Amino acid sequence: MVKEKLEDLKPDIDKLADVMEPMHQKEALAPMKEPVPETIFIDPINKLFGDVMKTICNIGLAVIIISAGLYFLGVFPGDNPDLEVLKWSEPAKNFWKDTRGIEINGYSWFLSNPADPENIVILGIAFLALTPLVGFLMTIPKSHGALRILLVIITIEFIYAIIRPLISTVGGAH
Repeated sequence: MVKEKLEDLKPDIDKLADVMEPMHQKEALAPMKEPVPETIFIDPINKLFGDVMKTICNIGLAVIIISAGLYFLGVFPGDNPDLEVLKWSEPAKNFWKDTRGIEINGYSWFLSNPADPENIVILGIAFLALTPLVGFLMTIPKSHGALRILLVIITIEFIYAIIRPLISTVGGAH
């Protein structure tokens, strides 16, 4: 008897949640009163940006996966893991000089041996890193007004972020 009365006194969690923070009709988690439309309109600029992002990302990921497969199959056994472990604590410039015999300068060092799967992975990562820039460049001609101005500003900032390490010393680099 007492247990039943306690159950009656205890409010339903959904009712309590609705009292504490009511859900408005236009909120994302609000129950839908009408069915979901079969087609949803996507702005052509957003569709273009999304398609470019998807394509470039797929290319970058394919490059990474293929080169990783080549690496694990031993196609280019140019590594000496024991030496790399010994030299790991050295500055990057010394590490690459001692382990690979190359001087790193700027971004082009990973193109010094394009057959090396480790360098190909970095090329795939570069594809992924440049994906938004390609998307911005593809959408600028199709955009208008404030959106075009915003995309141009973002593109300039992106390019500056890429070029800045080449034209100045950043983060204590010498």
